[in-house]
Amino acid sequence: MPERAAQLTSSLAGEFPQRNIKVISGDCNLSLQDGLDWIRNEGGSRSGPHLGQTLAFLDPDSLELEWDTVVRLANWQMSNIRPTFSRRNRIELLILFPTGPMRRQLPQTPKAEASEQKKRIVDRLFGSPDWRFIYEAQRQEVIKGEESWLYYVDLYRLQLSRLGYKYTAAIEVKNTRNVVLYHMIFATSNDTGQKIMKTLLTKAREVLPIMVDEEKARRGALGPRLFEESEVDLERIKANPGRWAKLFADPPVPFDPENPKMSATSREKMESHPQFPIF
Repeated sequence: MPERAAQLTSSLAGEFPQRNIKVISGDCNLSLQDGLDWIRNEGGSRSGPHLGQTLAFLDPDSLELEWDTVVRLANWQMSNIRPTFSRRNRIELLILFPTGPMRRQLPQTPKAEASEQKKRIVDRLFGSPDWRFIYEAQRQEVIKGEESWLYYVDLYRLQLSRLGYKYTAAIEVKNTRNVVLYHMIFATSNDTGQKIMKTLLTKAREVLPIMVDEEKARRGALGPRLFEESEVDLERIKANPGRWAKLFADPPVPFDPENPKMSATSREKMESHPQFPIF
């Protein structure tokens, strides 16, 4: 919102006086182009941030992120840069995929079904109604359990591949009750970007126990809580940080309503992948 954007602008200017930072208020689905135009205008025909490697972190609270926004980001550095400059660096994406909000808004039983209005919101999230085949299979209990949410993640990764991304991966994050909270989806066409992401995920194994200790100290000082878990659960996370998130990097496969078990990441593949915590 405008007031919060103004506060953030002032805060960032004070903390990073040498940095050129722009905060734009409003719905990012509508105002994204203003930000992209600003970045492009910061450079010239052969230099500037619009020609470098760029990462977009898309962090919706629920189902607000529209597929058209992802498309604009994916295509931004691929065309109409400058007629005298031929380099193309597709923006790398790190997207919080709202598994938990989808679970809450899409009833998964034969006797309950989401309204058409809610379905249209999910259509905009995926840029396609193809997710409805997965949802119907969930409602009819053809697929069920925590693993059933991987079908949606695979579909989203497929959509990113169709935009031209060479590599996609997803990190599944669970709470201490073994419930999937969300997936973090990474997309890149850059070989180095893929290596950097894997390195960061490996480092996270070392960082998570440190964060747990800091959280416990913060609670002792009556500071704000970062984790919702209890003290006992925090000790469990610290003792086995690799358990609380899984990485899926196999190429995604389209959902087949006639043979769903062959179209999602199998349990065997899930357990064969390295497991990384996310922070």
